[in-house]
Amino acid sequence: MQIRQHLGADKPAVILHPSGTVLTFDELEARANRLAHYFRQAGLVEGDAVAILMENNEHLHA
Repeated sequence: MQIRQHLGADKPAVILHPSGTVLTFDELEARANRLAHYFRQAGLVEGDAVAILMENNEHLHA
């Protein structure tokens, strides 16, 4: 499910991360779409499990 579909009309204008980073909703969606595109190019399909190990920072959420 895409972020836009999940949030619908209630999407926030900006997303604030505890690190102080500010992203617009459109920037967050663009990052998520780039990651999804990368996974598809790698051969993953809907329903495949993916584990991501990284520090908790603003990059983790996109």
